[in-house]
Amino acid sequence: MCNYHCHEDIVDRDIKASPTGPLNENRENDAVALNRLALFCRHVEHDLPRALEYHMNALVALRSQAISASNVEIAVTLTDIGNVYTLLNDTRSARAAFEEARQFIDFIDEFYH
Repeated sequence: MCNYHCHEDIVDRDIKASPTGPLNENRENDAVALNRLALFCRHVEHDLPRALEYHMNALVALRSQAISASNVEIAVTLTDIGNVYTLLNDTRSARAAFEEARQFIDFIDEFYH
C-alpha cells in the first residue's frame, strides 16, 4: 500500500520528468496533483504548513499557464488556501485568499450571465 510519502515521490518524479519542465504552461495536471497532496496533508496528516505549501505551488502552476487556467480551478485553490490559513489562525491571509477567490467567482458569474 502506498502511503503519503510514496504519493509525494510519485508527483515529484512526474513533475520533474515532464518533457516541458516543471510547472510549465501544459502542467495543469501538476496543479491537480499538488492540490490533492495538499488535501491529503491537511485532512489525513494534519500537516497544515505542508498543505499550504502544496496549495501555493498548485496556484503557481495554474497561474503560469500560457493559456489561462480555469478560473474555477484558481478560485477553488484560493479557497483551499484560505481554509488552511483559517486553521492556522492567520485571518488576514485567509481573508486575502478568500477575497481573491471571490474576484474569480465574480468574473465567472459575469462571463456566463
